Amino acid sequence: LSFSNNTNFSLQSYEADPQGRWALCVLKIHSTSILFGSIYAPTKDDPAFFKDLSNKLVPYLHLPMLLGGDFNLTLDPILDRKSSCRPSSSKARSTLLSLLEDYGLVDVWRLQHPAEKDYTFYSHSHNSFSRIDFFLISKCLFSSIQNSSILPATISDHSTITIHLEVSSLSSPPSQWRLNNALLEDEHFQSFLNTVTNSYFELNSTPDVLPTSIWEAYKTVSRGHIISYVAHQKKVQLQDIDKLEKEISILDARYKAFAKQEDHRLLQNSKITLNRILSQRAGQSVFMSKAFYYASSN
Repeated sequence: LSFSNNTNFSLQSYEADPQGRWALCVLKIHSTSILFGSIYAPTKDDPAFFKDLSNKLVPYLHLPMLLGGDFNLTLDPILDRKSSCRPSSSKARSTLLSLLEDYGLVDVWRLQHPAEKDYTFYSHSHNSFSRIDFFLISKCLFSSIQNSSILPATISDHSTITIHLEVSSLSSPPSQWRLNNALLEDEHFQSFLNTVTNSYFELNSTPDVLPTSIWEAYKTVSRGHIISYVAHQKKVQLQDIDKLEKEISILDARYKAFAKQEDHRLLQNSKITLNRILSQRAGQSVFMSKAFYYASSN
């Protein structure tokens, strides 16, 4: 889940399967409580899993629901699958479709793309493409869904699926600037900061000004330079990500269509590069989150 900075929400309840198959949480977003669920269904035809899931959802029947994840089956074996083999019958699919009917849930991507064929997983063993990752939402939430997308598989062997749920927002107080300590391990940043620091003190170290005043002014000046540096680096990084995602999208579509090994090799190389960049960004986000909660705890 990703929220805009101005979204006001709170966690009301949380429970998870000890085996890691599902996790359910109720979030209150402004004045509305919504059940969010993450699902990882078994790969075998297991209707009992969805029966148990249905029972777990009973206490939340009064809430709008948004469930997403890897369901390991297709809801429509004709539209959601590309294979030379005939689709087999699935008891798990029938059980899941009954759950959708019981709880008033819909496949949001299929409703927004009624005739489109796209897939989230490629099986090497079966030489087939399938859309087994999707979001199921309560019908009452559908009008609030701005868009739903299937993105290229970048890090895992499954494609990323996204939806945008539009909610009203509240203003939040401005956050306090903090230096990302990870920058101090970057040799390019070290060189940049050394240049800024040496230049500042060469120009401003005079006996007429108190050292404490020079130091306080330096912190303000260096912060401005660091913010500009980070903004530039972020811009370059986003351009790299955008370029790689476009490359992956083209290669992914080409590989789905022709299954050439050269396309597969190029696709894997692009994924590895993108994964490295995204991992760096994730590490930065974790640091900033820890800094925020540490400051908020006082």
